[in-house]
Amino acid sequence: MVDAGIEVHKADIKAMIEKKGSSLSELDRASGFSDGTCRDALRRKRPKAELVICEFLQLPPFVVFPDRYDPQGNRIDRRRPTANVASLSTASTNVASKI
Repeated sequence: MVDAGIEVHKADIKAMIEKKGSSLSELDRASGFSDGTCRDALRRKRPKAELVICEFLQLPPFVVFPDRYDPQGNRIDRRRPTANVASLSTASTNVASKI
């Protein structure tokens, strides 16, 4: 079993799927995804594929992908905060009017 909070290596996730008698490619086909989508989910954020993998493994998302989900199942957004778009357009208007 996998402990919560410990990052699971992508090879371990793949091995768990194979131990249950399937493969990442089979999960793609069964879910109607393009080839490689579930494999990509092991490296990049692919929310739908991540949830398919977790459902197949019968594990909550925060156990399989602790860096992407909190214990309540909410996605963790690690993007940098962006500036307020309204203030940017006002600033660009002010600059444009001075030119």
